[in-house]
Amino acid sequence: MKNVVVVFCVVVMAMFGMNVVQATVGDGVAYATLDGSVSSWDQADTVGKTSTVLALMDGVFAGERITHTYIRFDMPTLAPGEYFESATLKIFSTGFWCWTSDPWTTQAAFRVWKNNDWTSATNWPTQPTKFQLLAWPLTNDGDLIDTQYYGKDTDNSWLSWNVLSAMESGVALGLVMDVDRDYTGGGGGIWMNAIETEAGPRIEYTIVPEPVTISLLLVGSVLGLRSRRTN
Repeated sequence: MKNVVVVFCVVVMAMFGMNVVQATVGDGVAYATLDGSVSSWDQADTVGKTSTVLALMDGVFAGERITHTYIRFDMPTLAPGEYFESATLKIFSTGFWCWTSDPWTTQAAFRVWKNNDWTSATNWPTQPTKFQLLAWPLTNDGDLIDTQYYGKDTDNSWLSWNVLSAMESGVALGLVMDVDRDYTGGGGGIWMNAIETEAGPRIEYTIVPEPVTISLLLVGSVLGLRSRRTN
């Protein structure tokens, strides 16, 4: 009877096409190949300007000063049947500032957008049009990837954003980061390490193969084994 039950389970699995997920191909890291910040105050500064610091500012502090950060990555080329299972943008924050009286209870909304329409020569006036606007909110054309909320308690730590939806095999990934000024929980900005440092921006990802379906040949072999045992 035990043999019959085992055979029955295997046959049912095969008939309904039950998938078996193979072992993970592996984890990897893509390091930024280009990064930089542009500002509504220092409008001549370009993305390619050498600096060890990246910045995000929401414009309330010191007038209408707004700072965006641009980051580019080269994505690995996947083999047929592979896909990205996870992908996390990680940036090391060296400090959080805010314009409220109690910085320890304030958070800001830091956003990541997918956009490749920029180069190392991009500055405030030449960045994609919607990011030049001082008026909020920015139009979301489906390119907003993730929003995370950070405050003073994240000083000197790695910050993370989920960028899985933006990952493409073998395609350069351009990201734009800003602060959501409409967030009612507070406001502020962060300073972050650039690629000129050892703890520069990176994307940590996991690649796995597509699930494979059990071959119906397995059914035949199992049934054959059962037949031999019952004879």
